[in-house]
Amino acid sequence: MPRSLKLKVIVPSVLCAALLAAPGFVVVAQAQTGSMAGAAHMSPLGDLSQYKTIAEDALKSVTAGDFAGAHKKMKDFETTWDNHEDSHKKKSYNTWKSIDNQLDLTLGKLEAKAPDKAECEKALHTLIAKLG
Repeated sequence: MPRSLKLKVIVPSVLCAALLAAPGFVVVAQAQTGSMAGAAHMSPLGDLSQYKTIAEDALKSVTAGDFAGAHKKMKDFETTWDNHEDSHKKKSYNTWKSIDNQLDLTLGKLEAKAPDKAECEKALHTLIAKLG
């Protein structure tokens, strides 16, 4: 049997054996691919996880009927957001503006004389989606 033909038969067999012997390799490759996919979805503004956490906490408060607590959390969000306004605008004005407009709308819903739970939840869900 010619040498090139032997290699065509042996190489796939060796690769299969190596993959079977090292199942952790596949898991590591999948984890790396997943983390790269997460990075691809990062906001043009960078890591917005602190804002998302605040908005999610506010949503939990609204769901529990605590509009005052949700409003306080969102005012904290607004203060932090405004403190980073210049850097966010420089990175992506359109993304910043979209989130800022949704923040204002959400605060308006929470500041109503009689906040509507469904409207507040909807506004917070939309804000959370914009944050990534």
